[in-house]
Amino acid sequence: MNNLGSAIKSRGGKVFLCAVIFRLIFLIWSWLPWLAEPQDGMSKLYFKEGYGLAVGYGYISSEGNGGPQLKALYELVNDQKAPLNAQTAPPLDRNNVWPEMLHPPGMAALIAGLYRLLHVPSDLPLELVGLLLDSISAVLLCEVVARAWSPALGYAVGLAYAFFPPLAYGAASSRSPEGLMGVFITSTVFCVWMAIQPGQRRWLAWSLLAGLTLGVGSYFRPDYLLLPVALGLVAWAITRRFWISVRNLIIVQMLAVVLLLPWAWRNHEFCGRWIFTSTSVGPTLITGLGEFKNPWGFGGSDTDRRKEAVAQGFVGPWGSDADAYFRSLFWKSITAHPSGYVTSVIKRIPLAIAPPLDWGLQNPWKEQTFVVVRQNNDQDRYEVLSSRVGHTLLAYGDLLIIGGVCLVALICWGYLLVRERARWAICAFLISPHLYAIGSHLLTHFEPRFLLPSIGWLLIAPTYVVLASRGRKNGLSKSVV
Repeated sequence: MNNLGSAIKSRGGKVFLCAVIFRLIFLIWSWLPWLAEPQDGMSKLYFKEGYGLAVGYGYISSEGNGGPQLKALYELVNDQKAPLNAQTAPPLDRNNVWPEMLHPPGMAALIAGLYRLLHVPSDLPLELVGLLLDSISAVLLCEVVARAWSPALGYAVGLAYAFFPPLAYGAASSRSPEGLMGVFITSTVFCVWMAIQPGQRRWLAWSLLAGLTLGVGSYFRPDYLLLPVALGLVAWAITRRFWISVRNLIIVQMLAVVLLLPWAWRNHEFCGRWIFTSTSVGPTLITGLGEFKNPWGFGGSDTDRRKEAVAQGFVGPWGSDADAYFRSLFWKSITAHPSGYVTSVIKRIPLAIAPPLDWGLQNPWKEQTFVVVRQNNDQDRYEVLSSRVGHTLLAYGDLLIIGGVCLVALICWGYLLVRERARWAICAFLISPHLYAIGSHLLTHFEPRFLLPSIGWLLIAPTYVVLASRGRKNGLSKSVV
């Protein structure tokens, strides 16, 4: 046991140190305007809402009169470099101001907490938090693989996670919650793995800890809320004990949902609906139908949803009433043209198996973002790629390279399953977080960044292939439980 503890400390410590150093490089990178992409509108929205919480406005929406007031706070902190307090921040005019229900308050609450603790703009503190959390995620992934497969593979996978550019950039730049979600996913999987070990006396504690981390993570992005369903199925394949797997699954899932109850209760008080996730579900479903040319004539942007919501008499697309309207419209649309929905799902597959993840490069050939190009030319993704092949390769080559790496990684999983078919259940467990992420977004709406929290699990197979090709087969077969 002492030898195992020393090995874990040594292995995990090296992975953690490498992850921290590499993310520090990307943190510095993110502050160099001629290299890194500037903060976008969605990122600014999180900070505006966070500063609103910090000054006592509450969690208010940027729709209506709330938008200008939140913008004033953001400019007060970032442009005027003034402190946020009762003297500098104007009192909230609650006329035409609504509660925010577009996304759970995890990101905004973290930004608010950092500001109230340090009294400085939350950009750099948030990046440091992301750096540390994602470095812990690298260690947890290392430990899961070391225990499920072998210490050699676990250590190598931890290093692969530590040095994968999109993960480092996502964690060390204050952009979106995806960069913070990795630690919650790896923590959940690690705890579930510990709970299903033979003779595990602390299975309940591990299951509760898994539900706790998943519930807290769902306040940042609720996409992975149903991850225990996928983990429970493959846990059954590993343990061959159905009821134990179901028991653990129920505990993890119920606790995660219970932790979201305060958020759902607050939403119910405002709109009469128990919203555990977000009021963006309905608009996002329609945006998914509009990602490509479609029989309904839907556009694929938030601007399109706003126009449609206003045309229906709503203030914007993210309110509770608009969410209910778009949900109903989604079901009517796919019922009327089921083939159109199937086509949209199929067209998302290439993006899902080869996601062009951003790693922050300010490409000099990229004059506009891919989204803007699509909107300005009324083209879907594939039409943009095929209409200007040369320009696409130059302007988005850095993203396409990452997509190619992810595609090769997925092919390596096929090789791993064939070569290690006797351990197929463990393979299924290790890749299940990523398959869950792909499956859940294929059916709704897909953007490459949605897969960032699970991409570390994709790196396991190519790491295995590299080690096997170097004659490390013996080191790949000794598992640690």
